[in-house]
Amino acid sequence: MATCNVEIQPIDAFIQETFLYDMDPAREGVIPCRIFGVSSYPDFALTFSVHIPETGGTFAFVPFHAVSWLEKPEVTYSQKQLVCKNCPDSEIAVTSYQYLKDQVVWVQLRGGEKVEWSPGSYLFSVDWYQDNELFNIIKLLNGQFCAQPNHRCLFGVNSNELPPYKKLHSEWKV
Repeated sequence: MATCNVEIQPIDAFIQETFLYDMDPAREGVIPCRIFGVSSYPDFALTFSVHIPETGGTFAFVPFHAVSWLEKPEVTYSQKQLVCKNCPDSEIAVTSYQYLKDQVVWVQLRGGEKVEWSPGSYLFSVDWYQDNELFNIIKLLNGQFCAQPNHRCLFGVNSNELPPYKKLHSEWKV
């Protein structure tokens, strides 16, 4: 049974108005919204579902670079930097690890001209359990949200140097 849409604890945010009007460049500014879900469609970037309290409208398939928790982030990262790769599958599980919520996280953002680091706070994790893939959803200090794997996140340390760890690909069965 597909679980491509999962409800999450609502997050107050802002959405760029152009995304509410099919990318109409005449629409500028941002509108308050509440992020209430996350969606995984194979071969597409992870997306959010949002509610616009002012009008009652809801939107799905909202990309990460369309929303922010600050009304006007000073620095913005591209979609490719915020979400490191497309969803491998529609089957997801969403978990919020309480232990990680109490720690500062430094996130490595790739996909731009250079590798950048940003501090933030952990919100929840999206696990593609059939594909051995997990993204942590981070509320970045610049005002945006990102989805990055464990090997690009450093929890509880003030550092921007990743250990030379490798992703675990082995399987154990009995």
